[in-house]
Amino acid sequence: MATREQILETSLHLFLQRGCKNLTMDEVASENGISKRTLYEMFKDKSSLLEESIISLHEKKKGMVTHYFERHENVLELLLDSMEKGDEKILDTHYQFMMEVKKYYPELHRRFIMTFQMNQYEMLKKLFYKGCEDGYFRKEGVDYDSLAYSLLVICNRTTDTTSFGDVRVNHQQAIMRTVVIILRGISTVKGIETIDNHIKNN
Repeated sequence: MATREQILETSLHLFLQRGCKNLTMDEVASENGISKRTLYEMFKDKSSLLEESIISLHEKKKGMVTHYFERHENVLELLLDSMEKGDEKILDTHYQFMMEVKKYYPELHRRFIMTFQMNQYEMLKKLFYKGCEDGYFRKEGVDYDSLAYSLLVICNRTTDTTSFGDVRVNHQQAIMRTVVIILRGISTVKGIETIDNHIKNN
């Protein structure tokens, strides 16, 4: 039988794929190869399952951030590499999923999602200031607090397909190209060389 951790991992994938409104406990049970009764013995209702799935998502993101810091020599490489990792990118906040949670589970959104987004904002600010200290980003003429907020908004909205009708783009490429333009704009000569070398070698 699937473990609690395995059920949460599968459920998180299903919530992100199908949405928290449409996904049923029957579907969750079926995907995990267990009975609905067993599922309800572990999670009292869909709201509880969603809550634990969101917590699982937060922990997953924290682990990714630690992993990225350990793997990269500088913050520019970290940011660029994270943009190229699809679902694993550290700025990915699953915009449509977050908006659905906000609409149908406002208390969960208030308790978890807003905290999660603020954590990302604080993390991105620290990366920018670290980049300044290490000589990759300009120390003057840039409001990094505002830039961190704006960049997260851009990344979130780029994954929102509801505002553009039938327009189809590669969201990952759109985010990557936008981030590269922004990072080049705030980079020193050392930073620009790092960006160019990264693009050339990847």
